[in-house]
Amino acid sequence: MEFFCTRSVGYSEGRQDREYRNVCSGTSEKLFLEGHSTGYNVHSAEETIEDLDHAIRKKNEQIGIWEKEIDELVDVRQARIGDGLQDRTDVSEISSRTVSRREDITEAKTEIKELQDLRAEAIIEYQKAIEEANEHGFHEETKIDSPETRDEANIYGTNP
Repeated sequence: MEFFCTRSVGYSEGRQDREYRNVCSGTSEKLFLEGHSTGYNVHSAEETIEDLDHAIRKKNEQIGIWEKEIDELVDVRQARIGDGLQDRTDVSEISSRTVSRREDITEAKTEIKELQDLRAEAIIEYQKAIEEANEHGFHEETKIDSPETRDEANIYGTNP
């Protein structure tokens, strides 16, 4: 156990999201848990950012589906009007569905902005966790870019 119950092994275990199983004792347990906590903080921060990135991507995919649906609805409406097959109820239903999808898109864009704000906060926590790891002698490099260091519009498919 003397090789397992170290700060560096604790860090590695926490970094890999492994639970502590109460196998260390005394001073070695304290050192293991310090390392484990530091490693887990880095892992948790990365996981939060990955989850937010996934949620943002899913919202953008949904927006793409809705935009395609709007295009198809507009095409159907134009074809019916152009062919003189204009049924007011049918055209009204198409218009109503188009408006509804546009509202969905607006709401999803608002949600994306909120998710991006949460991501910015998560990046700050991630950077703090990396700094803490480095202060404790665990050499970590920042692997996740902050919004200032990349073009968010290309990553998320949004236009500012």
